[in-house]
Amino acid sequence: MSTGATHGSVSQGNSAKAGPSTRSYVTSLDELLGAHPDTLRTLFAGGQATELHDIGGSPRGRLLASEQARDVNALARPIVQALAKPLPWRGKVLRADGTGANVVFGREVAAFSWSIEPSALDGEPAFVLSYASQPWPLRALHDELRTVADGIAIGPIVVRTPAGPVVIGWFGLERASV
Repeated sequence: MSTGATHGSVSQGNSAKAGPSTRSYVTSLDELLGAHPDTLRTLFAGGQATELHDIGGSPRGRLLASEQARDVNALARPIVQALAKPLPWRGKVLRADGTGANVVFGREVAAFSWSIEPSALDGEPAFVLSYASQPWPLRALHDELRTVADGIAIGPIVVRTPAGPVVIGWFGLERASV
């Protein structure tokens, strides 16, 4: 099966029902750059809560899509693809003690805590990164991850608003090559 990355769709296994045991045929995080948010949401729904050993302690990161560009995704896709690699954000550091940080320009910034919690999207378990100890506006954000293929996890960037959680973008982490 093909990832169909050119059109933003990704094939999944033969399971009639998406669930934690469903795995995609994605082989690289770069295949998902600029994918439509609906495709990423479907992959996320079919994944399972990421565990630290799934992606390692220093996974490489990519911004995958903007939720605000969903209606013009075909136009936004080349822009996301062009901007994804030179972004100063390179990924995250994840520690076994439930803490971590983003890696920007080779430095650890925007520390977070992580735990397995219900997803804001569907209530199913997700690897949730909380920025609650950060100043506003960062503390209004949290990231969620589910493993969708060997060494690859994706999820939404969520902001808490008075009206409830809102997905503003999608990102992914990939186990670093050894």
